[in-house]
Amino acid sequence: MPHVRTHYDNLKVSRDAPIEVIRAAHKALLIKYHPDSHPGNEEAARITRIINRSYDVLSDPAARLEHDHWIASEESESFEFVPPVIPPRQVPPPSPLKRWLGKHWLTLVAGIFIIAIIVGVLFSGFPNT
Repeated sequence: MPHVRTHYDNLKVSRDAPIEVIRAAHKALLIKYHPDSHPGNEEAARITRIINRSYDVLSDPAARLEHDHWIASEESESFEFVPPVIPPRQVPPPSPLKRWLGKHWLTLVAGIFIIAIIVGVLFSGFPNT
């Protein structure tokens, strides 16, 4: 996706920067590029105009909101959906008890049934002969 050059980029601040950060960045860049510090340098004058325009837009809440909407529309036009890569689910191996029960459950049920019959016969009260 191509990057859209914004006023945030011109002032070198993040898009969620508070006004105090924007003001400090504007001041620092003006000190660095002001035409009075670089007499006769047209590039410094051009950069100063860009910095001032960016500050004017970002310091006004309505203009900043409009600029944010413009950024969103520009980025959505060039948006290309890339599906996320989801790794396969890692299933932990079963515990040794579950493995044993998986193989021997029928034997276990039969053993419990036989024990229940034996206990029933022992405590059924057969008459003494």
